[in-house]
Amino acid sequence: MTSTIERPAFLYWGRRGPMLRLARDLADAAREAGIDCLVSLSRQNAGMGDFADLGDRLVAVSTFDRGIGALTRLGALPAAWRELKAGLARGRADAVIVLMPHVWTPLIARPVQRLGLPYGVIIHDARPHPGDRTALVTRWLLRDAFLADRVFTLSGAVADDLVRIGVAPERIVRTFHPDLHYAGAPDAIGGALAAAAGRRDGGCRAGGPLRVLFFGRVLAYKGLPLFLDALERLAAAGVPVEASLVGEGEIGPEAGRLARLGVDVVNRWVDDAEVAAIFRRHDVVALTYTEASQSGVVSAAAAQGVPAVVTPVGGLVEQVADGTTGLIATAVSGEAVAAALARLAGDRPLLGHLRRELAAAAEARSSRRFLGDLLAGFAG
Repeated sequence: MTSTIERPAFLYWGRRGPMLRLARDLADAAREAGIDCLVSLSRQNAGMGDFADLGDRLVAVSTFDRGIGALTRLGALPAAWRELKAGLARGRADAVIVLMPHVWTPLIARPVQRLGLPYGVIIHDARPHPGDRTALVTRWLLRDAFLADRVFTLSGAVADDLVRIGVAPERIVRTFHPDLHYAGAPDAIGGALAAAAGRRDGGCRAGGPLRVLFFGRVLAYKGLPLFLDALERLAAAGVPVEASLVGEGEIGPEAGRLARLGVDVVNRWVDDAEVAAIFRRHDVVALTYTEASQSGVVSAAAAQGVPAVVTPVGGLVEQVADGTTGLIATAVSGEAVAAALARLAGDRPLLGHLRRELAAAAEARSSRRFLGDLLAGFAG
């Protein structure tokens, strides 16, 4: 095992999602640290243009446009491997780190290792999430964890799960989920929230309703019914709240409750340029998950100085310091979430305290520190 990594190659072959932002943050952190990194991305990723400044340090490969392409375009894998291999040689990479397993990455692990390069992978989930259709391939993606020289996790909860399914603990490096630094002009967002912009000034107000955000893909384990239960309890108690739901997914039978509660809804995929403005329009993000590994939503919100209220599940309790950088509900229930939100609504100095503590602890959640953990993980 290489003890010192000087030219890592970060690989993300997905077509969209927060790992593109992590790739950008890591590339920026490496540049600041004087580390000569490579980044390999899929040409089918619409965000590739954000990496043009990397020049020949960007290794582009062709994958597929739709999920079915994982099988129908499998014949394109050899060409993708040749492009990656050539890029690794050109950049004299001394390690490959997969930022998130892709359906093709388990097939390139051994070829990378045969080049004499250590192969690392960040495992985000060790078990399928209820209601997530992509969970059908989770077992296949976990092959990366068994093939890799080093397995990095973003929470201790996932590390423990990996050990339970047989991944050797000495190959696991427990690290953390770094902040995700989205940027974009406030006028980038459209739809319902743009119409509401006049009453949502983006600041931490002394008075007025508490502005609460439910953000991300609407999936069963994200607990939308629990979120609405909490809002109904707050409304019944006369606690002033303005709520938004932003993200794609099936809302289904909850559409009626969303309307009755006056929730602003943007039910679509949100582009990276819109994310920062969305968080800045809110006081707090609520994660009413019934099951979790960890969440990029907490990390994206923290980068914008927005604290989170989370349920006590999985790695969420590792991401939030209760009463310091956010609040952890006492139970996975609408009543407990409502109590946490009511506490913030009635104690604006506490909300200001959480924001200040988020800022003070930013370095501990930085991509710079995360990069150091990744590179140090190959030692020994």
